[in-house]
Amino acid sequence: MYDNDGHKTDNIYLDVNPSSLDINQPKWTDLTQNAQTPSRSPFASACLGGANKDIIFLLGHLDPNNSITNYTIVYAFNTTSQIWSNPQVNGSLPLSRQQFQAVSDSDGKIYMFGGFKAATSVVLNDNFIFNSLNLNWIKGPALNASPARVDFSATLLNNGLILYFGSTNASDTSNYNIHAIPAYNTNTNDWTYMPIISDFIPAPRNGHSAVLSPDGFVIVYGGNGINTSIFEALVVLDTNVSPYNGTINQ
Repeated sequence: MYDNDGHKTDNIYLDVNPSSLDINQPKWTDLTQNAQTPSRSPFASACLGGANKDIIFLLGHLDPNNSITNYTIVYAFNTTSQIWSNPQVNGSLPLSRQQFQAVSDSDGKIYMFGGFKAATSVVLNDNFIFNSLNLNWIKGPALNASPARVDFSATLLNNGLILYFGSTNASDTSNYNIHAIPAYNTNTNDWTYMPIISDFIPAPRNGHSAVLSPDGFVIVYGGNGINTSIFEALVVLDTNVSPYNGTINQ
């Protein structure tokens, strides 16, 4: 697992191999001296891609001079050679943005949605797909797309659905309710909503994290509301059933 401090140009990674991982003394390795990131990248998003799944693509909004770009800038880090590059990309270039989360699939496609356009203070709801094999951008469908959102989590399920959980609204005045989760279907390229029906409905939040377990459970941690403190409990969504079932673990 690689980590980049967005307000700096540090580049570090954590070995999460189960045979060597010690959660009490995690082993971090600092690559900054020889593999410093090309620019600061606050609130950027990174995904694994390339033909051999060994390249980290960093999608950001700052050029090597740390100036805001008009369009999303793509940096690539080869985890084998540990060399950064700024590849030439083509296609329908998306506006630059921050505070979004992109996800990648097994075919080398990276899906990017929403985020905040700092130069114009606009929250976006556009959808773009980046092919990390041929470095081409295409614009995704807008029909029935999720409302504009920022500071959300994006989780790709095994069935090809991307769940966009949480976020504040475009005016940054409230969090979206989570009775139904907007989902993008990467197989059919259309949008839908996945309802949650249970005794527990997760509290609206933003700035959280979410991961998918091997058995199809989405585990959500942290975040906060517009006028509430940080949520400390784990939210677990069972996506093996329809509607989804939500539980909370203290």
